[in-house]
Amino acid sequence: MQEFRILWFEDNLKDFDDVIAAIQSHLNIHTRKLQIEHYEYYPEDFDVKLFEPQYCLLLVDLNLKNEQKGVNIIKTLQEKGVYIDTLLYSNNPKELILLTEGKNYINGIHRHATLGSIDEKINSLIDINLYKEYMAYERARLFELKD
Repeated sequence: MQEFRILWFEDNLKDFDDVIAAIQSHLNIHTRKLQIEHYEYYPEDFDVKLFEPQYCLLLVDLNLKNEQKGVNIIKTLQEKGVYIDTLLYSNNPKELILLTEGKNYINGIHRHATLGSIDEKINSLIDINLYKEYMAYERARLFELKD
């Protein structure tokens, strides 16, 4: 079974046991196995080049340990040339909107402003990711047929 790898920055991952089970159940439909690499915060010595091609999805909580903000992690990764499907979420909708709109806008991310139904949001991003993967495969296959 092929893996679907998620890089997850969350300081209370135990609160997401039901969400993780729902994600795995959804991935079972696609014959994929969930693989999560978890960090409670962004470590100073984190080498983004080690993970860039490995992960399908990046999940980032807005408020992390060490008073880190998820928006800063995303900006740091983008500054280092890492662009990956990303979900920034928070149980504080006002703060999430304040930190991601207007002059604080972050290009290329999805937001979720409550923890309710977050599994549905993650599953929809998984579906988008798998669709893009499938389309890339089909495109490559068509080019092989032309040769």
